[in-house]
Amino acid sequence: VSLDVRGGEVVGLAGVAGNGQIELAQAIAGVAPVRGGTVALGGHDVTRHTVRSRKALGLGFISEDRIEDAIFPELSVRDNVTLELLSTPPLSRLGFLEMAEVGRTADAAMAEYDVRAAGSEAPMNTLSGGNQQKVVLARIFAGRPKVIVACQPTRGLDFSATRFVQDKLWAASQRGVGVLLISSELDELLALSHRI
Repeated sequence: VSLDVRGGEVVGLAGVAGNGQIELAQAIAGVAPVRGGTVALGGHDVTRHTVRSRKALGLGFISEDRIEDAIFPELSVRDNVTLELLSTPPLSRLGFLEMAEVGRTADAAMAEYDVRAAGSEAPMNTLSGGNQQKVVLARIFAGRPKVIVACQPTRGLDFSATRFVQDKLWAASQRGVGVLLISSELDELLALSHRI
């Protein structure tokens, strides 16, 4: 397969589940090895880069299976939402966590992404699937991605959570973020994609 995702567009990848779309996404994100071909980000070959270095270059990845691959169920909402930011100011200074700032950042993310939980200390496994996915989105967008690979981002969500996730992905494209949307929901692809 050969495809390009440009900044500011949503490219939909359609097909029934099990036809290799998820493996493609994992190869792009660096989760699975690339056996042939190249993956480029911003004109730079990142085929042999780690997941961490791809993230640092602006790649965000929404996994198909949030429970297995995207969240730490036993950890708090606070820990899950701030995980990618813990080593950077203002959450960290001279190698020490600024816990008050970590808490403020988590509370702000919960408000912005309408995460409904008993508080930022609530374990992720006490949240609904929609609220868990909102935490995943908050964490990914906190890293200011240039491109997002989104695999089945609304699977198993109720109507309002589905709409919220779709609106956030669309808004990201309007800010210049490229989105590769992999979905088995044709209506979702038709509603969001510039190209399929």
